[in-house]
Amino acid sequence: MPIVLVTGQHADANFSGSANSIAVSFPASTAGGHLITEVSLCNSAQTPTTPTDDKSNTYAVSAPQTIETPGTQVITGYYAKNCVAATLTVTAHFSANTGFQGIQIAEWSGVDTVAPLDQVGGQFTATTADALSPSKTPTQDNELIWGACIADAGASSRNSTGTSFTMIDANTASGLGSEYFVQGTAAAIQTEFKSTPTANYAVLIATFFPALRVPYDLPHSPAYQSLVAT
Repeated sequence: MPIVLVTGQHADANFSGSANSIAVSFPASTAGGHLITEVSLCNSAQTPTTPTDDKSNTYAVSAPQTIETPGTQVITGYYAKNCVAATLTVTAHFSANTGFQGIQIAEWSGVDTVAPLDQVGGQFTATTADALSPSKTPTQDNELIWGACIADAGASSRNSTGTSFTMIDANTASGLGSEYFVQGTAAAIQTEFKSTPTANYAVLIATFFPALRVPYDLPHSPAYQSLVAT
């Protein structure tokens, strides 16, 4: 089963005011065993801390804290593997009250439920119309390539993605955007976000293993065992 963004199952929110958390809910119930990706945004005087949800899924860092420019915004990526089947509200938390907050979430099927995270990275790029993450090479075919960015060009930022990528959410108020691509053949890749006018960017990348991790899982799968027994 290929990795798929579950139809309609993504959401984002932002708030300009003093608070140390921000929450957003999935439009519908998640399915058991799926992956949740999340990105937290705040002012760079504070830092994102581990998100939570109201059904006690466990979140871990998927992409490192990356600052857009000193004194402006910072983002960090997180994920929850093997999530429960439920209607979920996810809350981003921050180290202290911050004057601006943002959050984006998405649900994925077909992802490894035990150890899904493969490659990670993040970097700052100044004054550009085309911002890239660090280059990463997945170790398996058919991995999910997930990316997020914060840009300071206001409503016009994140207006397109890189080649092959699909935008998940692009919040014109916060400058926060996320995208994805399921890469058939493993090769070096960067997440990419474009803007008009030029902007300062922090760009994240994380890659996730598919549920069937060839060659490790194939010999142990029921379908393979049935085939070789005939």
